Amino acid sequence: MKKRILIFGFFVFVVNVYAFDIKKPSSIDYFVGYGEGKLERQPDYQFPIFAIDFSYPLSDGWDFQLEPFVSYVYKPEDNFEVGLAFFFKYNFCKNKKISPYIKGGSGIIYISQDTYEQSTNFNFVDQICGGIKFSFKKNIIFLEYRYRHISNAGIDHPNSGINSNLYLFGISHPF
Repeated sequence: MKKRILIFGFFVFVVNVYAFDIKKPSSIDYFVGYGEGKLERQPDYQFPIFAIDFSYPLSDGWDFQLEPFVSYVYKPEDNFEVGLAFFFKYNFCKNKKISPYIKGGSGIIYISQDTYEQSTNFNFVDQICGGIKFSFKKNIIFLEYRYRHISNAGIDHPNSGINSNLYLFGISHPF
């Protein structure tokens, strides 16, 4: 049953990707930030993150985003994360100078850090985010908070997950 759900989720993701002209996003957003999470048997999980969001407008304030990302994990040990997430983003005041937004999404992540919480290095990442966009002529700046959950969807045990808080700063290059 779990494999069927994963296959269905992957199919929905692929269909969404092909619904857009992937070569022509409406903007590219660059994010840098810091994340931290709690581990049960090791020091806290801490990392800086770099991400690039490719935004594709849908309708009425909604955007679809693809986000490749990479992180350098420096606690509990030197390691890395790399992954690809997709988001659905809602802009409350799309054409205002100050615009709050929310977004949520999922994706895949590879973490090289071995932890008690995760028995696998290949995992899934679920995120819920809130932020504010500041527009200055052609320059756009973002401040964003994310709550992130990493787990392997029950593929192997243990699978208690790694929950993290992320704080991000971003700039945008609209087309």
